Amino acid sequence: LYTDNVEINGEIAVELLQLSMTYLIQRLFDKCEEFLVANMTIDNAVELYQLSELIGAQQIQRGCQFLVRKEL
Repeated sequence: LYTDNVEINGEIAVELLQLSMTYLIQRLFDKCEEFLVANMTIDNAVELYQLSELIGAQQIQRGCQFLVRKEL
C-alpha cells in the first residue's frame, strides 16, 4: 500500500474492496473497483451490483449495468 503497488486477484478483491472502504483507502478502493469491473461476468454481476449499492461503488454499478445491457 505504501508503494501504491498491490496485487489483486479474484479471491481477495471483494474483501479488499470492503476493507478499503472501512479504512478509507481511496486508491485501493479504486484499484479493487477496476479489477472487479475488468473481471466481471454475467454470473457474478448481480452479486457485485448488490455489493456496490451497499458501499457506493459507482464504477462497479456502471460496469454491471453495461454488462447486463450488452448480454440482453
